[in-house]
Amino acid sequence: MQNLIAINSLSHSGSTVLSMVLAGHNQLISLGEIFQVLREKPEKWLDDPDALCSCGATADKCNIWGPALKKIAATPALAITKNKYDNLNEKYQIVLETFNEVVGNDKTAIDTSKGFRHLKLIAEDKNIDSNIVFLMRDARAYATSQTRIARSQNRKGLRKLKQLTFFQLIKWYFGNKQRINYISDQKINAHHTSYEDLCFHSEATVKDICQFLDLDYQEQMIRLTDTNHHILFGNPMRLNKKKQMSLSYDSRWLANNDWNWPFAYLPKIKHFNKKHIYKQT
Repeated sequence: MQNLIAINSLSHSGSTVLSMVLAGHNQLISLGEIFQVLREKPEKWLDDPDALCSCGATADKCNIWGPALKKIAATPALAITKNKYDNLNEKYQIVLETFNEVVGNDKTAIDTSKGFRHLKLIAEDKNIDSNIVFLMRDARAYATSQTRIARSQNRKGLRKLKQLTFFQLIKWYFGNKQRINYISDQKINAHHTSYEDLCFHSEATVKDICQFLDLDYQEQMIRLTDTNHHILFGNPMRLNKKKQMSLSYDSRWLANNDWNWPFAYLPKIKHFNKKHIYKQT
């Protein structure tokens, strides 16, 4: 059985930052969004000179992703599929097995794959002994980030709804509620935390996570020194050494007032946000 730490969240919720903090522990290594890599054909990564891993190597030269993707490419039943979701669990096992072969069984991989589908795949896989950390971000920060991205793209039809803060707040609420309900209904042992608590109460938050993972807390974790990661897909900060040097809060949403009236007219979301985001306050 393969050991794994899975950080599950909505997109742009701080999972890359959290994974890098945890990867500062000498027993943990972040692999980023594993499922998002595996949904593509292995050649997409292996043949692309611009497909850089956060370790500094191209995908084919990375000592973890290189051999893992080559094994998948050499297995026709896995490499040639009609649907991007076909055989994900089998591919996932190859990645984790390769990880253990390269770094040893005393290290544990961290996965930051997004999506409710990915949470279920990990939690229900009998071959994986997973520790799930469920991460949330302030609804206002999430909505501001998502609308900013949507407005920078040429969206048409119903997809233009993504440009509305009101829509993104509702998406945040139902997306997080779905995960919380699933974790509760399935009686999954998971640790809930938030991006805000990670940034504003770093030491206490990381100590809580370490206790959940049955690991000793190591001071270098919140300093982001000696962090060990091989992130092929994830937040662009994975390739920015300067941004990796400190744990700082992304406060850009505070300069934006678009969320004011939608947030005020959605009291259920406002209450849900306060309950789940600011636990350390």
